[in-house]
Amino acid sequence: MLVFLELKKHSGKTQRHLNYWLDYFTIGKVLEDAPEYIKEACYIVEYQNLDKEERAMVDATEKAHEDLKATIIYAQKESREEIAKKMLKKGLTIKLIHEVTGLDVKEIEKLK
Repeated sequence: MLVFLELKKHSGKTQRHLNYWLDYFTIGKVLEDAPEYIKEACYIVEYQNLDKEERAMVDATEKAHEDLKATIIYAQKESREEIAKKMLKKGLTIKLIHEVTGLDVKEIEKLK
């Protein structure tokens, strides 16, 4: 695939963003302060340039990362539910439990 870019005269913010692209195309790096959309575009290009085995490794790593995040979120929710149950046993109001745990009122009512 062949891509052509035409760099016209730009001012201010646009010129700064063009400089990030130029850095990527000339030195092959995206600077830390580059806009998020440029980082994402460069990630996609780099991913597409990987061979099949490397892509499989990247995909497996990303899946493991997402699984870990889901496990952490689940554990946090379970922990909040346990705290809510203890608060209910102590006779605290659902409104107060909601404020402390962040659980939805309906979720707290189901714990009764």
